[in-house]
Amino acid sequence: MAIAKLREGDTVVVLAGKDRGKTGELLKISLKKGVKKVKVSGLNLVSKCYKRNPQADEQGGIRKQEALIDYSNVALWNVDRKEKVSVGIKTLETGQRVRFDKRSGDLIEDNRGQS
Repeated sequence: MAIAKLREGDTVVVLAGKDRGKTGELLKISLKKGVKKVKVSGLNLVSKCYKRNPQADEQGGIRKQEALIDYSNVALWNVDRKEKVSVGIKTLETGQRVRFDKRSGDLIEDNRGQS
């Protein structure tokens, strides 16, 4: 089974674009036509027009929402050390594959409670 270097719920930093240097939580990872894109909370906001929907009792108008960012333009962010993390993947003696920081060698804790 393949293990992803970035997972939903991780804190990431944007490396390129209009929001370069800003951090946020990874909301979604999308793979369409072989291109990986991610959605980060509060970053890469675009305006989108919505029609009124009387059945759902929703107002129409212009709303801000997050747009997709290319996967290569974000990196994992270490909140404690306030620096980006180079992520590697290694197999433990138990056969479990885990993510680790290439600089320090520390294991990266999973947001789902596994290591």
